[in-house]
Amino acid sequence: SSLLRLNEEVFLGAQIDENSTIELQKFGVKSVFNLRRPEEEGNVDFAPELTQLGIGLTNYPISFDTSTWTEDLLDKLLSALDECKKPAMIYCQYGLRAAMIGMAHSATRSRFNQGKLRQEQDTKTFF
Repeated sequence: SSLLRLNEEVFLGAQIDENSTIELQKFGVKSVFNLRRPEEEGNVDFAPELTQLGIGLTNYPISFDTSTWTEDLLDKLLSALDECKKPAMIYCQYGLRAAMIGMAHSATRSRFNQGKLRQEQDTKTFF
């Protein structure tokens, strides 16, 4: 799995493997969110390896079918992501669900949503 840095707090990726766990440690990742459902083909549990490296693991299985995602489910997942040690990595089978959750987190929790972008724009002159 390759890691994609979404921002200073969140990495995204597909199913992790043995090489990924070392990469996670190298990038200082402190928490991992597994969005895969237990019955998904190829879902491998790396909890022992992550624990040995001092990286926390949260299993938060969500469906491929985004129509089943409720506001409550997303609020709970994003809140758990807010509260975990950073930087964090979110992964799923191919990275698509991870990207959607990562973008939702970035859009609702980032500095851009807290008025700082507006402040930065106010101090710049555009031609």
